[in-house]
This record gives sequence, C-alpha cells and structure tokens, in this order.
Amino acid sequence: MINKLKELRAGGEEEGFTLIELMIVVVIIGILAAIAIPIFANQQKSAISAGLKSDVKNTNTNIATALVKFPTAKVVVGSATGVGGGTGYVGAAGTAAGVTAKTDATFDIAVSDAGTTVAVTTTTTGSGWNSYVVTGTNTAADPTSVTYTASTGKLS
Repeated sequence: MINKLKELRAGGEEEGFTLIELMIVVVIIGILAAIAIPIFANQQKSAISAGLKSDVKNTNTNIATALVKFPTAKVVVGSATGVGGGTGYVGAAGTAAGVTAKTDATFDIAVSDAGTTVAVTTTTTGSGWNSYVVTGTNTAADPTSVTYTASTGKLS
C-alpha cells in the first residue's frame, strides 16, 4: 500500500482545485447572493400588496352578497386582523351601534396575511349599497393601504 502511494506521488500530477479557484467561486456566489436578496425582498412586498388588494376585493364581494340578502341596509361595518379574517354586518340601523347579528345580514371579511387589517366603515347613513368604504392596511406592503369606496366603485 505504501509503495502504491509513493508511485502515485511520484508518477503524476495531483488533481483538485487550487485555493485561488475556490476563492473565485466563493466571490461569485457572494455577488449572486448580493443581487438576489434585495430582489427577493421586493417580491415579498409585491406579494403582500397583491394579497392586500385581493382581501379588499373579496370582502367587497362578500358585502355585495350580504346586501342582496338585505337590500334596505343603511349600515355596513366590520373589522378583522390576521389570517382568516372575521365577520362584518349590514343592517337597517342608522348607526353602526345599532347593527346586530340577530336581525341583520352578515358577511365574511377576508384576510390572507398575519399583518393585514381589513376594516369596513359606513360613510353616510344613506343606502348601504353606496355608503361604505373597505380599507386594507399592511405596513409590509407597498403601498401600505388599499381602499375600495362603494360610492365610486374604485379601488385606490
């Protein structure tokens, strides 16, 4: 066995990578990581922002469904934070304090991210169809808030 090792040492070149080659590979990997990490962070913000818009749109769809069940509603209210969401109410009472789950329709508030809050408020005591605003907020998103206004039908 020792003779075989002596033959290998004397007989040919050793194969492998030099220290400089290994250092160049490490530098290239470092450069690629420096480029990829900020791009990944921006993708996360974009994903949270898209989820925020989706939450506001889904909540608005659920409100419209509840308003079909209770077309004379004057008040639309609700709020939820965190994954899963919560329940909001549409009702005939002139103020949000008069809304009760027993006599009025309910709707689901959709929330897809743990840091997201979706709030529904009534802007006037007019018809529920055009008097509410759905606002979604998340400090990690860009933009940090999305608002749907029923009177204009626009998401901003």
